[in-house]
Amino acid sequence: QGGVLPGATVTARQLETDVSVAVVTDGSGRFRFPYLRIGAYELMVQLPGFREAHRRIALTVGAAFEIPFVLD
Repeated sequence: QGGVLPGATVTARQLETDVSVAVVTDGSGRFRFPYLRIGAYELMVQLPGFREAHRRIALTVGAAFEIPFVLD
């Protein structure tokens, strides 16, 4: 219903290497991956009681994104 979801696990998997790193959303529902390598990634968000959400992104030098997810 448009609310934020603190405590969700967000996983970034680099598609080329299959290496994953995970973080947890903060009290505002935000997350940050400060040191990812350049390349294509799949992001996955999970929170018990909700269906997981996926999205693909491509990181370039100096890239910063605001990526909203909607969990059903």
